[in-house]
Amino acid sequence: MQTIAVYHNLLPGGSRKALYDLLEILKDEYIIDLYQLTSSEDDFYNLDALVRKKNEFKYFPLLYKYFTNPYLYTPVLILDIFKIFITAKKVAKAINNNNYKFIFIHHDRYFQNPIISKYLQAPSVVFCQEPYRFFYEPYYDIDRKFGIVSRIAMACLYPFHQLLKWVGTIGIKHADILLTNSYYTREYIYKAYRRWSKVAYLGIKTSNYPHENMQVQNIVLSIGAINWKKKHDLVIRSVMLIDEDIRPQVKIIAPIIGNKKEQKRLETLAMQNKVKITIEEKVTHEILIKYYNSAIATICASIMEPFGIVALESMSCGTPVIAMNEAGYRETIIDGETGYLVDRSEAAIAEKILALRNDYELRQLMGKNGLEHVRKNWDWSKRKQEMLALIAREL
Repeated sequence: MQTIAVYHNLLPGGSRKALYDLLEILKDEYIIDLYQLTSSEDDFYNLDALVRKKNEFKYFPLLYKYFTNPYLYTPVLILDIFKIFITAKKVAKAINNNNYKFIFIHHDRYFQNPIISKYLQAPSVVFCQEPYRFFYEPYYDIDRKFGIVSRIAMACLYPFHQLLKWVGTIGIKHADILLTNSYYTREYIYKAYRRWSKVAYLGIKTSNYPHENMQVQNIVLSIGAINWKKKHDLVIRSVMLIDEDIRPQVKIIAPIIGNKKEQKRLETLAMQNKVKITIEEKVTHEILIKYYNSAIATICASIMEPFGIVALESMSCGTPVIAMNEAGYRETIIDGETGYLVDRSEAAIAEKILALRNDYELRQLMGKNGLEHVRKNWDWSKRKQEMLALIAREL
């Protein structure tokens, strides 16, 4: 078997889970050496068992961990740009000393697209989950909270933002092969970086997300990190519209809490509007499966989610999905058959929750359709061959 290198610098979350799944399919075809920075975290989907050896390189931003507001830490991160360039050269030098067929590169938790491809000799395969959204989309939360203060801050920090934005383009520019997760993201990447990518759909191992014959409870799920982009608050406000005597509980499952202030805001919002919520962090896989199987539905309310692996997991467990009619969700969910694609409004979400809650046969039918849809179209047994063929063809 030929040997490849894999590089990443990821936090716990969907991208980390996606990388784990990708390595599971790559290890059947290649021997894998892993290269990562010490700033990545290994307690969520640890990759050690999937690789021949792991090489770690010391890196952590000088002051990043002391700042939580992006308008404060952006200029601080400028101090670390030179450091990441130096570190990238060190990692690339170590990789270049080996005879790898190609180097598979995933996200960087700080700069989105790792710059290491600039210094590599072997072909680089860069998987871009999404552009650096902070620089290409309205930063809704800050704008809503601070208004004119936000606009003044943006104007003052514009030169810093442009520099960081430039850093994020380097890895894309020097990628020999650029892959992404959906046609929505493909268009987004072109708009951001003026470069076309190839769509390599992700999938799931459906045997890991089985349908279990469990009693459905009066619960809806909202899954994702505790930050404003995941829009857990929209789920809470939607459930608030349902009569209190039949109102479902909202169960929020997060790979990482991330933002304590946002957690407090969600808890306060729920309490003020008499919505029962629980927020759980880093639940085990077995418990997650039970939550999926026992919920009325999984609500996918994230803003412009580039792909949305949660929707596939839920459907694989036979649980319908209520998702926003936007971005990557439109490529995985069949509206009215495996779930619902709805407008971003509390009333629309509440209506579909009630439809599934009050009609057990409808929920069962949609669950069955979703399960069959994922097994047929989104299992890694299908996606694996397509991805490997794409990489081989492009190389």
